[in-house]
Amino acid sequence: NTVTIVRGSAIQANESAQFGGGVCIVGAPDRPILFEDSIITDNVVHVPSGLPRASRTGWSGEIGHGGGLYLSGGPLHLKGTDVLENLAQGAGGGIFASCGRILLEGNPDGVELTGRIAGNRALRGGGILLSGGKAGAEVTALRAQAIEFIGNEAKESGGAVAAFRLAYVELHDCLVKQNTASGEYGEGGGVHVTLGCRA
Repeated sequence: NTVTIVRGSAIQANESAQFGGGVCIVGAPDRPILFEDSIITDNVVHVPSGLPRASRTGWSGEIGHGGGLYLSGGPLHLKGTDVLENLAQGAGGGIFASCGRILLEGNPDGVELTGRIAGNRALRGGGILLSGGKAGAEVTALRAQAIEFIGNEAKESGGAVAAFRLAYVELHDCLVKQNTASGEYGEGGGVHVTLGCRA
């Protein structure tokens, strides 16, 4: 299988009117993608006509999601890569994933700490939102190792991480700090996991 590698790069200050402000990955179930020692920052998903009512739920196929990165299908590996200060009107300020598997690996022993999901904002899932599919569909899963989730903000649910439907979340040796679900009905300032998900 082909492996796409992005190494030592910056995805910065880009804007989309649909989804994936910085990066949009759709329909690559057997083609692994690796970001290594890179940064995804200051990207925006801005829907000029305003966020449609349907997109408030944060399901796949709707617009306004994935400020930094939008993933629909396939494995994604972020190694020593920072996702910082991205914004989505809908879900997943840093990363939105549906029917995809994400591995995040930090670099806690390096000269400079990398592997941060920080300062991202969205309606749901300020840092990351996982939107699981129906039974029998490809699994939506997040595995994070030595990652710092700091200062992310969601209005409704999951300041750092939100998981909906059949999604899986594993956090190992991670720091989840100073994230907020700031709205009147905000739930899960750090992590929000709904019925049917596994954490």
